[in-house]
Amino acid sequence: MANPKIKIKRSSVAGKVPHYPNTLDLGEFAINTADGKVFIAAGVNGVGVGTTVREVGLSTENVLAQTLVVDGQSTFSHANFVGVTTIVSLQANINSTGVSTVSGFRFPTSDGSEDQAMVTDGNGNLSFKTLSGGGGATGAATTISTGISTATAGQTVFTTTHPHNDGTNTFSHQVFVNGLKMRPGGAGASTRDFVSSSNSTITFDSGLTLNDEVRTVVYFGHTFEEEYFTATAGQTLFALSGSLSAQKNFKVYVNGVKLRNGTDFGVASPVTLTNPAAAGDHIEITCDNAEDAFTATAGQASFTPSSTDISDDNMQVYVNGIVLNETEDYTIGSPSVTITDGAGLTAGDHVDVVIRRS
Repeated sequence: MANPKIKIKRSSVAGKVPHYPNTLDLGEFAINTADGKVFIAAGVNGVGVGTTVREVGLSTENVLAQTLVVDGQSTFSHANFVGVTTIVSLQANINSTGVSTVSGFRFPTSDGSEDQAMVTDGNGNLSFKTLSGGGGATGAATTISTGISTATAGQTVFTTTHPHNDGTNTFSHQVFVNGLKMRPGGAGASTRDFVSSSNSTITFDSGLTLNDEVRTVVYFGHTFEEEYFTATAGQTLFALSGSLSAQKNFKVYVNGVKLRNGTDFGVASPVTLTNPAAAGDHIEITCDNAEDAFTATAGQASFTPSSTDISDDNMQVYVNGIVLNETEDYTIGSPSVTITDGAGLTAGDHVDVVIRRS
């Protein structure tokens, strides 16, 4: 036959790509006439290893096949995967458009805002949330990390379970001894109970008693302010300064015991105590977030907060002003707080559930 025409495999459907081994065998060519592209079935790092379809004229690592299986280690300078791609193990920089799932984690399709952090919902779905105080993601939970130590006789120095300083940032933190709030170094040398130093050290001014329970609470992603006062005889008014004066949701402690909002003090600036303080009483006022107040009936053990967004990462429970320990003193439900003492509380006990959010 004179002047024979040799035609290779081809398609006129735009965007159509041949697949190995269904439509293209090792070493075969194919053309997409609509797109003007040429494809070849070739191996990776040698014949027969990781055979796949590549577009001729571009980088040989521009992989267009639906499935690439490589047994062992392979090196790619660039790899463009079209469609659903499953990567078991990868050491590389990944540039992806759309939704990407790597090692079971589903990444967001777009960047977050400045100072936002990537968080998980516990099911592998990642998203950007604002963790610092102020605006940002509504209802984003603040992480409260608690550590508990038991003192030896006369012990003053304790290493906290969670660092209150990472070498760059100092995180808001509180210290309680046997449920009573202690005064930090910011209250002044004459009235303080402890000072914080290094990354995770607190030192009490006076030695503790054997078996005293020391509770350290570090707030990540949440900054609260505190002001400290030493009362004069009969003092009821305590004027606040700075940004704290503009807040309305105050927590007030007298000698380490938390007072009840609306019953023991008025919610305004200045803060007004219902019962005058005694001379030398230590008054601490902090700005916080949501709070539910309950008055127990005889034997009552279960209390339901108004918010469903509660967890051990964003909640504290007080009974008659003394902070409780989760598991030892109470458990968390959905949403509920249950006192673990089988007898329940005494009629008239005050239960305050404080929920912190960014």
